[in-house]
Amino acid sequence: MASLATEKDLHRELLSLYTRTGVATGYWAHYFLREVRKDGGLAVAKKLLRSNRVSTGFDRLIAARRADLSMESIALSPRFKHLFSAEERAVAAKRIEATLGVSNESGS
Repeated sequence: MASLATEKDLHRELLSLYTRTGVATGYWAHYFLREVRKDGGLAVAKKLLRSNRVSTGFDRLIAARRADLSMESIALSPRFKHLFSAEERAVAAKRIEATLGVSNESGS
């Protein structure tokens, strides 16, 4: 079983997500990186989940068939999901389900 992560762990994960996404898809989410560095990973993730619209980055990842590289996917992961409310996880799951047609949240 993976250990529960801290807010600092999430911050580091989102910083590394920028590089992993760029290498895997060629999409370098500069605005996302700047916001994470400025406001912190958890604050940015929660802000994105509060938005009524998905980010351009999420759309790009879905187009590349790489939902696994989305912040929404990280928010649903067993390691990080405790940092998000049930409502935030539901938003993340709904976004992924809407594009992939499958549920990615387990055991909420």
